[in-house]
Amino acid sequence: MSVTPFGTEAQRADDPDERVTLSWRQRAATVRRLFPWTRRGVGVLVLAGAGTWWLGVGKVDLIVLAIGATALAAWLALSVAVVVNALWWRHQSQTDAAMPTEGAPRCLETDAETVTGRRVKRLRHWPFLQLDVRWELPLGVGARLVQDEEGVWVERVRPARRFRADQVARLWTVRDVLGLCESSFKEVAPLDHWALPAVGRMRETPIVSARTGADGIPWPTGAPEGDRMEVRRYVPGDSARDVMWNVYARTRQLHVRLRERSVEPSRRMVAYLVAADGDEASAAAARVALESGAFGDDWTFGADGTAAACDSRAAALEAVARSGGFAGAVGMRSFLSDHALGGGASCILFLPPRIGDWLPDVVRQLGALDVEAVAVIGVDQIAGARRPRAAWARFALDPETALPEAVTTEELDEVVRTVAACTAAPPVVVVRQTGRLLDVSDGSWRR
Repeated sequence: MSVTPFGTEAQRADDPDERVTLSWRQRAATVRRLFPWTRRGVGVLVLAGAGTWWLGVGKVDLIVLAIGATALAAWLALSVAVVVNALWWRHQSQTDAAMPTEGAPRCLETDAETVTGRRVKRLRHWPFLQLDVRWELPLGVGARLVQDEEGVWVERVRPARRFRADQVARLWTVRDVLGLCESSFKEVAPLDHWALPAVGRMRETPIVSARTGADGIPWPTGAPEGDRMEVRRYVPGDSARDVMWNVYARTRQLHVRLRERSVEPSRRMVAYLVAADGDEASAAAARVALESGAFGDDWTFGADGTAAACDSRAAALEAVARSGGFAGAVGMRSFLSDHALGGGASCILFLPPRIGDWLPDVVRQLGALDVEAVAVIGVDQIAGARRPRAAWARFALDPETALPEAVTTEELDEVVRTVAACTAAPPVVVVRQTGRLLDVSDGSWRR
């Protein structure tokens, strides 16, 4: 099943009853965000009110009464200021969001902070108030406001996972510096951006070519593109780079070494990216293969979330980004049956390292189609037995932007053994941070 960030509410809005319920929920959520009192503010209000009533009024302590009244007046003024500025900024943001962002890159990269081009006006005339922004959709994108060289506040985002989005949902929050009052509102604006997975040091590693490169088979009518094995006398017009100078030094005769006429058993490459939990490193391996030209000249690429096959680099990279919101090898069987069966094509599968519902689906589909494929598995880091996350980490870290947990040796070994039983060769396991290829044939990678 696909996971589309903006598809759920759109589907529910087709039903009239659901449309009314959704409208009331949206209005209730808007009112709840504009409600200015935080838990800290309510606690301070209760303590200040109780102290003022108990000591200031009950004990007729004029000093406590004056301090309490001043605190309550300040708290009320902050509440009014926060709500007024939130409403003003909501009206201002509707105009700013409709303006096109000039110079903003359309393609982002995970784990890298990028300026989106959104320029905002901070609350300069309110010294005790500040404005913050957070992306609710797409998921896993951290956002903050920074001041550039010209003194203008711009939005910078740092995606934690890849995505392809046509719109963005921002949550703007106006709060005081003490955290007593805050008021938020949601803004949905068009966005034609996508984020690709960071490649780390994978560019230094021949991930695909080491497995799919085929030596030419000697053939008299083939093209001269094999190894340099044929030797003949020099004739005018031959390149000086092909001259065997060591032979000339001994015999004083010019000979040249030419490429052997040969043919390759397979010229067409078919690759597919399976999306699931923890697949960012595998998607990065697919990106490296596409950008480095490791697939050759004749190739076809597919990924979960994209129905049509891709035969251009731009479309394939966009498919890699779009697969971030999908899971489960939903289109692999139809893709392989259309492009990998017959014709002597080489098949490459980019698979996640974690055990999930995708694993039995891939094994069943490969068995039903009888396709000889080679799997590439990308990992970020490998750990021993998985330990439960500490309570402070679960409380403090944002689940959408927290770093992914390391893949354990047990689940990676299970994935490798299961995939190796239905593929033509053992899987290629590559570590994204170091670019190291793990030898999974003898189990030495576990140590």
